[in-house]
Amino acid sequence: MKPFQIARTGSDPKGFALVEIVVAIGVAAFTLTAILGLLSAGMKSSKDSIDDTAVANMANYVLSDMRARSFTNFVDPVTSTVLSPTQDIYFDAGGRCLLSGTGATATPMDRTSALNAGALYLCQRLIAASSTNGDGSVNPCKVTLAFSWPVQAPTPATKRFYGTLTQY
Repeated sequence: MKPFQIARTGSDPKGFALVEIVVAIGVAAFTLTAILGLLSAGMKSSKDSIDDTAVANMANYVLSDMRARSFTNFVDPVTSTVLSPTQDIYFDAGGRCLLSGTGATATPMDRTSALNAGALYLCQRLIAASSTNGDGSVNPCKVTLAFSWPVQAPTPATKRFYGTLTQY
């Protein structure tokens, strides 16, 4: 003979109520929305960091190249005037300077050639004499590097770097 069982009234203890399911889905949706919002902000921050690092490396390249050259490549020793105070220098996506020619005679490409070669970054170099020594020579020169990328964008991102060239 079977023992007497009392029938339960209410919900089955083995299942979930509809209200519990709806609340769980609501909490999951809210959490996923917050996580996706943080993910997109993190991706933008990562992209900005990558661009800043690339531009800093290119600025270092330009300033190092200028410092490796003779000071008279930038300043006329007789007239103490800055030679070619502005110059556009193009870089590809890998941060390599786009040059025409090879070796010591290599010069930065013009805009059309650089765009055809896949230029992504533009560095506009500006050299300004900042003081004159007692002998009339200019020392040091202020260098402003204005980077913009991508080159063909209607409103490109920009970043400026400042440096000096000093004749010893």
